[in-house]
Amino acid sequence: MIGAPVVWSGIVWIFGFGFDFGSFARWSFKTAAILLIFPVLEEIVFRGLIQDYLSIKTKSCDFFLGITWANWLTTLLFCMTHLVTRSLLVASLVIIPSLLLGALRDKGFSIRALAAIHLYWNGGVYLLIGIPSS
Repeated sequence: MIGAPVVWSGIVWIFGFGFDFGSFARWSFKTAAILLIFPVLEEIVFRGLIQDYLSIKTKSCDFFLGITWANWLTTLLFCMTHLVTRSLLVASLVIIPSLLLGALRDKGFSIRALAAIHLYWNGGVYLLIGIPSS
């Protein structure tokens, strides 16, 4: 959580984004969905159901690059779902946060904690780039 502002600062520095408070006000339902509903549902489905199931099924498999196969496979599915509504760039940008959330799940973090981290992350990202218009 401490690293997120560092990443956000890097995004601002590299891409020149500024804070976009206006999109939060213009899209109140969309904002609630993106910042509250989707992260909670994503954590329940991806980390709570899919990753937990895959953890059982791949328990005998070794890690790859220090990351469990359950985490890799869940992240792949997570990125693929983002491809449905977003660009390849955006879908690929969720790889690192997904792997980090998956690693926390592997360490026993609760779905509530992961959803809170996901909410925090999305809030910071969308504060910088605004709520997507499509």
